[in-house]
This record gives sequence, C-alpha cells and structure tokens, in this order.
Amino acid sequence: MIIWAFIFLLSANVLVGAQEAPGASESSSKHIIILKKKDSSSDTIASESRLESRKRRFDDAHIEDSSHDQNLQNEKMTQAKRMKADKPAQASELFRFIHDSYTQRRGNPAMYEIFCRDCRKSLMYYQKDGPGRLLRCYLDRIRAPQDLVDRQKEKFSVSESRRLRCKDCETIIGWPMIYKSENRPAYNMDQGKFYFNDITSRVTKKAKDE
Repeated sequence: MIIWAFIFLLSANVLVGAQEAPGASESSSKHIIILKKKDSSSDTIASESRLESRKRRFDDAHIEDSSHDQNLQNEKMTQAKRMKADKPAQASELFRFIHDSYTQRRGNPAMYEIFCRDCRKSLMYYQKDGPGRLLRCYLDRIRAPQDLVDRQKEKFSVSESRRLRCKDCETIIGWPMIYKSENRPAYNMDQGKFYFNDITSRVTKKAKDE
C-alpha cells in the first residue's frame, strides 16, 4: 500500500512538472528575444558610431585639403608678387629718356639692359649718356628696377652705401663712388662681372608711338 502511495505521488509531480514546462519554455523564449533585441541595438549603435567616425575623418581630411590648397594659392601669389617686384620693368614701361645738362655735355642717350655675367640675371635698365665704355653707372640714370631707383632717395656714402649686387647669385657688380668732377653718386662697375644689351631702338620706338 505504501508503495502504491509513493508511486501515485511521483506520478502527480511528473504531471505538475509537465504542466509548468510550457511556461518555462515561453519565459526562456522571451529572454532570448530580449537578448537578441539588445544585441541588435548594440550593433546599430556600433554601426552609427563607425559611420560618425568615418564622417569626422572625412570632414577633417576635407578641411586639411582645403587649408593645404589655400596655403599653396597664397604661396603662389606671394611668389608672383616677389617675382614682379624683383623683375626690372620692360622697355615699353620705361620712362622717356632724361634730357638735361649731362646729356647736353655727353651726347645722345642710349638705354642698356645690364645682366650679371655669372648667372645671366637681368639686373637693371640704365640710361647711358654719350658714347664710350660703360665704366660707371650713375644713380640718377638707373631707370629700373624700383628698389635701385629708390636708392637715389637714400643718403649716399662711399663707405656705407650698399654695393651693386646680383640678387640671384650675390655677385658684386659695382662699388659706391662719387664722380668728383660732377659730384654725382655712382657705381664703379667691375668690367668682368656684367654685360649689356642695347635696347635704345625699343625705347625710341615707344616714345614715337606715344
């Protein structure tokens, strides 16, 4: 009898467990779904974070490229301005010949474009009065570039004034001097350091056209 009672109780527990099993399975399924939703949400957040990081890197690269392009443009403009300032004026931009007491004494003027013999850079345009060798260049006959023309406004001293020097290779072309018979500031030219082209006809033609 006791054995049969034990068997009955055991059978009842099994039935109860079987009834509760569907609920436990449903709870487990809900838990799995929640976990999947959490994983999906995490994946979405991670994907959005990666997209945002890529966008920031793209924006930073775009800003860097724009800044680089602007720097290149500014550098080109600066270089163009520097080259324009360093380059002597073209013959068509020169003033007409200066005619004064010096040209009356020496004779008809000529226009020379003077070059450095070492690097062949154009140094200046110079008005030479009368015939003969080019032994010296008077400051008041230098027509271009402007920085050499502006030296006429400076206090001139044989010992302190700047030498005539090539801007490219730094070769010294002439030394400050005073031509005593006329008391005129000039440069004593080193004959082996320069050469020139006579462009008088171009300047004369421009004056006639005007």
